[in-house]
Amino acid sequence: MTEKNRFHRLQKLTYLLIIVLLICGARDLWRNFASPGHKKAKFFLKTFNIIQSRYIDKTEPEHLIYSAVDSMVKSLGDPYSQFISQEAYDEIRIFEIGEYGGLGIVVGIRDNNIIVISPIEGTPADEVGIKPGDVIVKIDEISCVGWSLQEVVKKLRGKEGIKVSLHIERGKQQRVLRFEIIRKIIELRTVYSKLINGSIGYIRIADFGNGTLKSFKDAITGFDKKEVRSLILDLRNNPGGFIDQAVEISDCFLSNGLIVTTKGRDKSQTKTYRATNSKEDIHLPLVVLINKGSASAAEIVAGALQCNKRATIIGTSSFGKGSVQGIFPLPDKTALCLTIARYYIPDGSLIDGKGIQPDIEIKIPNSWYEKSIKEQIESLDPQLEKAVEVLKNRMRP
Repeated sequence: MTEKNRFHRLQKLTYLLIIVLLICGARDLWRNFASPGHKKAKFFLKTFNIIQSRYIDKTEPEHLIYSAVDSMVKSLGDPYSQFISQEAYDEIRIFEIGEYGGLGIVVGIRDNNIIVISPIEGTPADEVGIKPGDVIVKIDEISCVGWSLQEVVKKLRGKEGIKVSLHIERGKQQRVLRFEIIRKIIELRTVYSKLINGSIGYIRIADFGNGTLKSFKDAITGFDKKEVRSLILDLRNNPGGFIDQAVEISDCFLSNGLIVTTKGRDKSQTKTYRATNSKEDIHLPLVVLINKGSASAAEIVAGALQCNKRATIIGTSSFGKGSVQGIFPLPDKTALCLTIARYYIPDGSLIDGKGIQPDIEIKIPNSWYEKSIKEQIESLDPQLEKAVEVLKNRMRP
């Protein structure tokens, strides 16, 4: 590395360090040098300089600063707030691009465990039988206990055709299962639709990506040409996504009423989303399916439709993620992912850690999962079966 390049790299790291100091509470650092924030910033810089000049082994400024930022964010005690490395920041863009090499698992952290929020439908993880609520304890024979989400995602994703082994703890008995899964290109299709019994429209939303609303409306348009008299909206194993997509889809079923409220420290993050009346509003009888793999934006939709008495919710309790994250780019192609708001469903409830409770609880027995994929496709699971039963008496004539 030339001296010029080294200078520019250190310059970038200096900018990052300044941002770190700002995050530490030194926003007025340059305007008020006598402030407590300035004293703490000086403390940080002094420590940094001592390590750089006196530690027995040579240290990289980048490593020290990144480690400091990572520890700072972890000290918040929020599993959804993270310092995002260059590699992890690139991973975030995958959601917008629409495909990646991997297994097709959406993961989260709860009680320091790596939890499967949901397998993505039709992916290798889904095909081998990974389930919502599974706890990943080993990846390729290496314990992942205590890993960050970035570390887990980095290990799960990669070149297609490569085998990845997972050790999974499942159920209250915590029985350990081992799966060998081969990575494939995962295409992030978000909406699936079909007819059930010739008159019930079925729409499954796998997640709320940028194009979900358009795909949803296309599915509805497709039903307009058929004799659809009621609808099932399947949000099971939907890990969430963009809040605006969830609000727009909720609004498709509501002519008035509150959809969701977000409350943040910053006034700009405190917002109220209400339904608007439109001639395109969908008035068909509606059932929404949820389970413990339904999280975040999926819970916004389920909560809005339940509280406004627009739909019957069937299934099991949802995951319980009631927070909104913002991405803040930093120098050197890194970023901060911070929880900036919490959302409240129309009845005022904060569902974080609690989830949406179904109107009709139906559990799927283990015997169902023992069926072959073909048998599952050709029949209705117990929750879907109940939805059909409920709608029989509510179909539009």
